[in-house]
Amino acid sequence: MEPKFANDDLLCWESDWSNILRYTTSCLIRDYVKYWHELMFSSTPNSMTDICWSTLKCYLRIPNAFDLECFDICQNDECRDIIEENCPDMFFMPPTPVLYGHIYLAYTKKYIVEQKIWTNEPEYICYDPQLCGGFDTTGIPLPFNNTICYHPKDFSLSSGSLIQDLITNAYYISVHVELYKCNTIFRNDSTFCNKSTMYKCINSSKCISNYRLLDGINDCDYGDDEQRTTFNDLSFTSKLQTHFYCAESKKYISRKLIGDDLCQCYVEFYQMCEDELLFIKHVREHISFPSICNGIIDLKPLNVSGRNETDETECEQWSCNNSYTRCNGLWNCFDGADEVDCYPTSLINCPPQNHVCFSPETMELMCLAKDKGNNGYIDCFGATDEPQLCREHIYSIEEIGFYCVSNAEEPCTSRHGICNGGVHCNEKSNETFCNHIGSFDFSRVNEICNEKNTPNLSDMEQLLCNLFISQVVPKITYFSLNEKTKSSNLVTKDNVNTVSITRMDLDSSVYCHRGLDLRVSSDNDENLTNFTCLCPASYYGHTCQYQNQRVSLTIRFQAFYDSWRIPFTIIISLIDNSDQRIIHSYEQITFIPMKNSYRGSLLVPIPFNFLPIQRIAVLLNIPYITDNHKGCSNKKCIHGECIQYFNDPNNTTFCQCYRGWTGRYCTIPHQCKCTSDSLCIGVSSNNRSICICPINRWGSRCLLHDDVCQQENIICQNGGKCIPMPSTKKFECICSKEFFGEKCEIPSNKISLSFDKDLVLPETMLIHFIEVKQNNAPPEIGVTFKKISINRKPVIIFWPRIFHIVFVELFPKNYYLTCLESNYNQSTIIEKQLKSSDRCPYIGEIFNETFTKLHLIRRIKYFHVPCSNLQLSCFYDDAYLCLCMNFGNQRMANCIEFNHTLKNDCSEKNICKNGGQCLQDSTNCPQTVMCVCPTCFYGSQCQFSTNGYGLSLDAILGNHIQQYVNINDQTIIVKISLILTVLMTFTGLMDGICSLITFKHKDIRKTGCGIYLLSSSITTLFTMILFFIKFHILLISQMIFLTNHSFLQFQCVTIDYLLRIGLNMDQWLNACVAYERTIIVIKELNFDKKKSIKRAKFIIMILLILVVSTNIIDPIHRSLIHTDVNDEKRIWCIITYSSFAEKFNIILNSFHCCVPFIIN
Repeated sequence: MEPKFANDDLLCWESDWSNILRYTTSCLIRDYVKYWHELMFSSTPNSMTDICWSTLKCYLRIPNAFDLECFDICQNDECRDIIEENCPDMFFMPPTPVLYGHIYLAYTKKYIVEQKIWTNEPEYICYDPQLCGGFDTTGIPLPFNNTICYHPKDFSLSSGSLIQDLITNAYYISVHVELYKCNTIFRNDSTFCNKSTMYKCINSSKCISNYRLLDGINDCDYGDDEQRTTFNDLSFTSKLQTHFYCAESKKYISRKLIGDDLCQCYVEFYQMCEDELLFIKHVREHISFPSICNGIIDLKPLNVSGRNETDETECEQWSCNNSYTRCNGLWNCFDGADEVDCYPTSLINCPPQNHVCFSPETMELMCLAKDKGNNGYIDCFGATDEPQLCREHIYSIEEIGFYCVSNAEEPCTSRHGICNGGVHCNEKSNETFCNHIGSFDFSRVNEICNEKNTPNLSDMEQLLCNLFISQVVPKITYFSLNEKTKSSNLVTKDNVNTVSITRMDLDSSVYCHRGLDLRVSSDNDENLTNFTCLCPASYYGHTCQYQNQRVSLTIRFQAFYDSWRIPFTIIISLIDNSDQRIIHSYEQITFIPMKNSYRGSLLVPIPFNFLPIQRIAVLLNIPYITDNHKGCSNKKCIHGECIQYFNDPNNTTFCQCYRGWTGRYCTIPHQCKCTSDSLCIGVSSNNRSICICPINRWGSRCLLHDDVCQQENIICQNGGKCIPMPSTKKFECICSKEFFGEKCEIPSNKISLSFDKDLVLPETMLIHFIEVKQNNAPPEIGVTFKKISINRKPVIIFWPRIFHIVFVELFPKNYYLTCLESNYNQSTIIEKQLKSSDRCPYIGEIFNETFTKLHLIRRIKYFHVPCSNLQLSCFYDDAYLCLCMNFGNQRMANCIEFNHTLKNDCSEKNICKNGGQCLQDSTNCPQTVMCVCPTCFYGSQCQFSTNGYGLSLDAILGNHIQQYVNINDQTIIVKISLILTVLMTFTGLMDGICSLITFKHKDIRKTGCGIYLLSSSITTLFTMILFFIKFHILLISQMIFLTNHSFLQFQCVTIDYLLRIGLNMDQWLNACVAYERTIIVIKELNFDKKKSIKRAKFIIMILLILVVSTNIIDPIHRSLIHTDVNDEKRIWCIITYSSFAEKFNIILNSFHCCVPFIIN
């Protein structure tokens, strides 16, 4: 019984008529009219006396024609005498507007007094000429009380009685449409009316939205908004945005006319209208695999190479008996081969290849051989064995499948009338049949035989549901794995009453307009009760007849991959725009996609402040964790911080006040009553602090402890984190990816993928999960990304959702069938080794190139051929992914529509560096992301480059180090690197120490060569020590995930920089040794040793300054980046050059490498 409080804005009781009333929110028509009358006739107008007012109501019989007091007043002509003596010459009746705030019904005293035949129809209709005009009238206007009045006949209204339509019933139907132009709002703002989305009425300052063109209602005074020439002036794009295009009649209609029970488009051969049943357009234009060659033309003919092709042409390679036509109650094969052996043996035990039907003589079940189907002779009751007799009505919206032999004029009729007098056949046979089947109600067959009820039906009921059908209403058929075969339910029902929908009969004397009727006992002894109403939040009054002023906000929050499994406290506040910034209403929501940190503020403006009721629906994105607070420099924020709203394109700002302050600019002191560990975000309209509680507290001041997560029976298992829901005694468990469920008690599905050695593997792969829905619902396709280790170790995927099919995509459009299960098993462990035989080839690899160029409507009809002729498990086409499955003793294709080019780009936030493309597994609720890197870049965020001289140890080795894995279990590359590093360090240290000892003696340093070699030994020691430290910092930080940002930043900037200095200095010192020896050889005895030593010391200082200064470009461009991709958190030291800096770096490295080499 509706309304539910959650939907009280829109819903009424199902048995009420309020769906036809577009002008009231009341769920009770009669009481709505009652209150409408009270508003119009509650008080005497100032221009009338009381006696005139009461007499007019009696004479005109409005609002009530049966008021008993009127019998005493209006006897004979007494009423008219009173009116003539006491009433004004002209008046409005009722005194309030009856339409659009300015349209009145008017009478003159003379009109009433001189009536020869009584009528209460008004003499005039009056309106404000400034608000509407353009009436094609020949009458003389009569000014009255700032309005213009005309006789009703001058308006050419179709209403038979204005009093009935506007007062007695207040239905507003035809009059509303014909006078609607008087409701159009004037816009004197030319900027508003000049927008491309608006149409400006001729000879008027009115302008309307383009949506209101051709909607059947005159919004403009002269009706130009309903002229085709006006609409044709719109651009093609504007027409598609605002109107519905009728494909058959090739015309546009207003979207307001869709579903109005009147066919505005052309009635096509389905005898249906595309603007009334919108799915028909999809059925007629979309090539659907399940509907191909099923004996019924669903698709509109397509002109392909000069031939008309439909879904029923060129069907030689397609069996009419397949998984989509099998046992659906409709003969898709001419002889009904798809319907034989479909019914359980509990009804009747028939030989194979037999139909089951009712004998026309005995009305008992009988078996009928398949070859007797559609043979021209009626063997079964209702001609269920000869469905072609009623196939001429195959596109009727009604099910005309019951054949009456005795009714020659219209033998085909609907099964809904069987057993209730609706079918006029041989009465005796009908009666016998109806007595035999018991209480099955054919009039409710659509409700009883609904797919949701099928599991609860008895065997006889299932049989009756599939009889007497010639054609069902065309529908969209979705991908399915189930083959319908005969089966007997475990529980056999005696009759269909067990599946009927129980409805609560509503009392005819419902009291409340909205909410719930309550009967309150006032005296138990006397059994006295009163009625009252429990009103929802949006309504008030003793019968919930009045609406509260409110903002109805529908929000969908979208959290991105960086916020997955993080709880948020979300505050929604209704704040006035005054200096006090009073919060009139607020709601606190715990959203789980809290760390006690501020993520950002989002603005939802209220566009029309003059409206009493606002309904707003928005999609809000929670800011990324790496987004900086959008601060601003508003010096007016005295005791607070200026913050910019994340989602507002106008860069609107507000002051986020410090504790103890409030107001627009945080200038109003306020003593915060919240606990010290909570946040105080503002002041409510009753001058109370608004508190945001920590995760373990609740209450208006956060004084109450929430111990729901400390209770013994509430334990989040398997490492799950318990999050209490404020003031509800409920909780939510945030589970790791390996588990799900209310308490993380259910293991997720685990898939372990290993790879055959012959497979060529990429760096990352996509895994597609397909859930096949029941009851003909569209399948749900999910995708995730996984990284493949360089050592080809098995990849583990956890998937908590339901799935039936798994495909792995190693390279673009390179699919491997990994799992196929018709029935989903929860918490399964699947171990699969991908082999080349699991690959799904492209259809072009199976057929020749000419075949692949055929139109899809021709190509699709050969999809069964690869499965029947080749040992394939799957293949794919441009529009489909196909499985090869067993059907009976055949192997047939079953194809699901698949978008091979769909890429879920990371909306708004691209985490990938260097122009990488960011992909996420879901548009609405992403959990994983992946970067597709351009050439010469790699890494989880494309942060590393192989271009130029930008490589570092992080880029070379970092990707090979596995997190939280012992050194003994690391990859072979890491182990070899460790061994080489130890050997190099040991050798270098030994060489450096020996050299240092050797060249420490003064006798050896008598020339510059000794100085150079001593310096070289020092740089060697310095370089090897730094290299050893760098390697182990990288190894440890990647293995155990160090999070000391300051330390990592320091080592990133300094160690790589010092390593470059050490290496360059060593090269230059070796060159200096070669240069010095050359000088000695040339000068021989003339060589001056003292000058050589001085020169060496000077050159070393110059070289050190040169190397340090020229390499300063390295630390300037080094930085740390944090990656958190697919549950793998890492911190990398990267170097990123601009184009100029990269060229400079190349020249610099070439200089430090080539010049010493040339000197040597």
